[in-house]
Amino acid sequence: MAVWPYSTKRWQRLRLAHLSAEPCCRYCAAVGLTTPATLVDHIVPVRDAPDRAFDPENLCGLCASCHSGAKQSADRTGTMPGCTLDGRPLDPGHHWNKGR
Repeated sequence: MAVWPYSTKRWQRLRLAHLSAEPCCRYCAAVGLTTPATLVDHIVPVRDAPDRAFDPENLCGLCASCHSGAKQSADRTGTMPGCTLDGRPLDPGHHWNKGR
């Protein structure tokens, strides 16, 4: 199951469609950078929600750097690292973002 759904034609079509619709890395865009998205990531991991493996609403485009850095850190810690250019934390759960 480690390869599923990534080896399927269905995933390849969905991946290409998502990269066409979201060509820039979502995490980079949050901090004001424009970086091409090269990977399509599951927001809720397939291991936690296998029924959402092909759900377009559960996908986000990321660059390789964010996928292997910020995304892995967020998965490990449960908080989104980093901040916007004006210093506001990216993590929606951060106390500075409460009530926004």
